[in-house]
Amino acid sequence: MIVPYSVVAALSFILDIAFFLFFHSNDLGIYESSFYARLITATFNFYANKVWVFKKPSAENLFTEIYRYVVSATCAIVLSAVLLDLINENHSVLLAFYKFIIDSVIFVTGFLLQRFWVFRNDW
Repeated sequence: MIVPYSVVAALSFILDIAFFLFFHSNDLGIYESSFYARLITATFNFYANKVWVFKKPSAENLFTEIYRYVVSATCAIVLSAVLLDLINENHSVLLAFYKFIIDSVIFVTGFLLQRFWVFRNDW
């Protein structure tokens, strides 16, 4: 389960960094850039994890899964943006490096939340 999750996470990570840098280079602030990048990435990530990683293609618990995913993704967005803001150097290259470190830590937490809370096996 960790290998497919890692593949989806890697693709999501690349999308997130690319969209973050795109939005930030077009004069959006850190919070706005993080928000829009994560919104796009979260849509892809939710679907790929639901269907491919956790094998839950059924719509039976879809609203609960979406709600729980949104809660966990929102926490990730806020945490990433706040930490980036605290260490902001106003240089895109350094900011991307810091974002890489911060989001790597958030990755582990996200897997655990999705595995045991969002896409639980006991429903």
